[in-house]
Amino acid sequence: MKQYTIAAAALLLAVSPCAHADTVSSRLKPPATQVSASEQARLQVLLRQAINEGQSEDTIGAKGDLMRIIESPAFGSMKPDFRYWTYYMLAVCERELNNPAPAYDALIKAGEMAPDLRDSDYWFMVVGLSWRQEKDAEMVDAVSRLIADYPKAALNLSSSAIFSALRKAKDLPDGTAKRLAILEGLRKIDYKADSGPGTDEGLWSSLFEVYVETGNEAGAKDILASLTYPDSLMPIYVDKRYQRFVDVSQAAARYKAAQDKEIADARTRVAAHPAELESVLSLASALKNTGQWKEALAILDDALAKMAAAPKDKPAFSDTDDQLQWVIMLRSFLLNYLGRSEDALTAQIQARDEGIKAGDTVSQSVNLGDLYYQRGRPKEAIAAVAGITKGDDASPYGLMAAEEVRVCAYQQLGDQANLATSLGYMRDHAKDGYGPLRSALLCVGDADGLAKLVIAQLDDPKTRNGALIDLQTYLPAPNPTALEVKYRALFNTVRSRPDVQAAVDKYGLILSWPTYSSGN
Repeated sequence: MKQYTIAAAALLLAVSPCAHADTVSSRLKPPATQVSASEQARLQVLLRQAINEGQSEDTIGAKGDLMRIIESPAFGSMKPDFRYWTYYMLAVCERELNNPAPAYDALIKAGEMAPDLRDSDYWFMVVGLSWRQEKDAEMVDAVSRLIADYPKAALNLSSSAIFSALRKAKDLPDGTAKRLAILEGLRKIDYKADSGPGTDEGLWSSLFEVYVETGNEAGAKDILASLTYPDSLMPIYVDKRYQRFVDVSQAAARYKAAQDKEIADARTRVAAHPAELESVLSLASALKNTGQWKEALAILDDALAKMAAAPKDKPAFSDTDDQLQWVIMLRSFLLNYLGRSEDALTAQIQARDEGIKAGDTVSQSVNLGDLYYQRGRPKEAIAAVAGITKGDDASPYGLMAAEEVRVCAYQQLGDQANLATSLGYMRDHAKDGYGPLRSALLCVGDADGLAKLVIAQLDDPKTRNGALIDLQTYLPAPNPTALEVKYRALFNTVRSRPDVQAAVDKYGLILSWPTYSSGN
């Protein structure tokens, strides 16, 4: 592991006889007691041993040695850098053992021992561990620190981590300032998202929103001029906060032009990066959104055939492990659009299996559960999400999506007790997933509850834009099940209610768009 190698190199400094005079230790108080040189030497041997064990993947052995070091009376008299690397190594061990809470605590302890040793690797670990534990402020600050202090390393931040930090920042007291710092910092270092140029634009459209919020009209206009992708443009046209910057009458035409550009750019990217499966996925997704399902399916099937024919030591694509589950998931959507419902279900089962292989036990299991309950197969839906519970790797949104499957399945089974439990959880955690809660309310036929939810989202500036996008008129999804037809009819009824319409008219407007809802 990289962290063990780093620690091994750093150990040379940590045990050097002159290190007590370094700038870090000179700022710390001397230890209250002195311990024998032999005991200090024993701890140095233990740390070397722990590093060797870690490099040999004996994580439990390494953790045991590190705990013995920390528990020794001599540990407090060791140099700050030695204590830093001991706690840092313990954090690595706990993380590898899937113990995020003690891993985070050990990492913070390491930083307290020698703050100046906190480097980009340290802050990347803080991002990952705080993200898993919903330590929102800590995650946002770690992302900000990486961008500000380690710009070259920050280029490797995943777009999912950045978007998560931006969402979390909205709920912090100084959230606008933090979002502005993150986004302007990313713009300054010319950050490129790991999932294509369309994702980059998602960041810059967020910066547009912050500039409008903070009164930076010139900055907002500058950003708007650079936005060319469909997902970046729709939020601007539907929200009255932003409509002064655009001609609403040209919304559909500009959106169609943006779709055409997205497809053209995706084709260029596939040609330029033939070994990049993500490029294939982006092209197929863009084609799917414009109704070109047969071509999209053919592109995915061709990629899968290349993968099957390639030698094991020379894979057809360099990013198969990261992208395969999403390719098969999109294939499932396309098969469903084309009326091949059983093939779609088979493909989604394959996507679930590939997701598990890749370490994602949530995303495709939820998608499979959705397919089952939409087809009136509630018991199989519940089984599909049975392993998704709080305390696992599921994000707060993932937990909400799993509960949506349960609510809809329990409704079909008439299981009122379990339905009440799952729906109660969703109501209590609405901010973790408005979309899943909306779907759950449709499943149980709660029109009043859905109207109340939508109006509350529209009243809140932080959730308004997402609610407006959900309320837009999209092309009808093909081959819906009877249940999907029922849910869509109820949604349209709620959208047409006077109280909902009044809220929409206050904050935005509903337009017709030449694309399919992301929820379909």
